[in-house]
Formats: sequence, structure tokens, C-alpha cells
Amino acid sequence: MPLAARPSRAAPSPQGPKIRVNRGLDPVYRQYNIPAALGFDEARMRLMTPTLDTGAGPSIIRVDALPKGWERRLHRRPHLPYIVDVNQNPVSARGMITLRLRSGGFAACVDFVVVQRLAVPVLLGTSFINRHVEALYPRRQRVRWFTDASVPNLSCTARGKRERCRSPRDATVRLAQRRVLPSRTRTAMLVTADLAGQVLVAPYNRLHKHHRC
Repeated sequence: MPLAARPSRAAPSPQGPKIRVNRGLDPVYRQYNIPAALGFDEARMRLMTPTLDTGAGPSIIRVDALPKGWERRLHRRPHLPYIVDVNQNPVSARGMITLRLRSGGFAACVDFVVVQRLAVPVLLGTSFINRHVEALYPRRQRVRWFTDASVPNLSCTARGKRERCRSPRDATVRLAQRRVLPSRTRTAMLVTADLAGQVLVAPYNRLHKHHRC
């Protein structure tokens, strides 16, 4: 009875046996958009939505997001951070600038690298997060500063895709004191809300159209 032919064994590799490596940790960097105000001082601040990026190093700001007259406050340093975009293309930096940032009950002066192009207007990197952020709560959609003040997380992005999250509860904002203002005027008013932290107030477009604001 003929014997079945056995397959020949492959010769051992001169480099030794191959080691199969399974990657156990795959870092996922997330971007959180928060409400904040930026400006050169407390009297002249602009409401924006900066991005907290857990995968970026320095804080970066785009030229079109800077206040007027930023050229006079730009510091041209000989050694600037090397910055690349998501496609690993280098992004040229024009210099450094210091802005005042206020978010809820937190305020600080932040050094930004000024660039010409960026996917988001303002990016707060890990140098800012490690110094000022106490905790990130993805499920509660809150960002807590080291001063125990907190602000809502407006949206979260991971791997370039926006994560699904429940909508934050609407807050009822009321005037602390009733005042009658002349038409087409602007003033600061003291208000109260039923939510702690910073509340982002959206304009009521139908009311504005009715009063032609």
C-alpha cells in the first residue's frame, strides 16, 4: 500500500522565528469644542469655540481668528515649534502671541503659535490642558478647570468623526433686574440661569425679525 507523501518542512529562517506582535494600546486623540472668549484684555473679548485637542502639543491660532491690530503684538522668535497638519504636511508659523482666555469662571493668559492655515480657528493643545484642565467628562459633556469651574462640551471628535452624544439640557436665562433700554443699543446685563457654569445663549431669530434687529 503506497504511503501518502508528506509535505516538506520549510527551512528555518536565518533571522530566527518570527514574533507576532499584537498592539494592545491604540491611542485615540479627541477634540472637544468649548465656549470661550478671547481677546487682548477683558474689555475687548470675542466669543469663540476653541478646540481642546488631546493629541496636539502647543496651542495654535489661525490668522483670521485674531483681533484687529495683532501684528503689533506678534513676537517673532527664532525657534518656533515644528507643526504638521493631519496629512503630515508642515505648517509654517509666523510667530507667537499672548491672548486672554475666559471660559466660565476660569481665565488665563495663553501663548499661541500664529499660523496662516489650520483646520480649526483656535486649538488648545496638551501644554494648555496639562496646566489648566482638571478633568474631561465625556459622558457628562463637561470640561472642569483646575479652579473647579466647568463649561459644557459642545461636541467631541475622534478619528476625524464626530461622536454621538446627547444634547445638553437647555437653560432658562432670566434678567436679574428689569431695565428699559432705548432701541438699537447694546449694554451688559446681569442674568441668572438654572445651570451652573457657562451657558451659551443662542439668539432668537424669529424675535429679531419681528423687531427688525
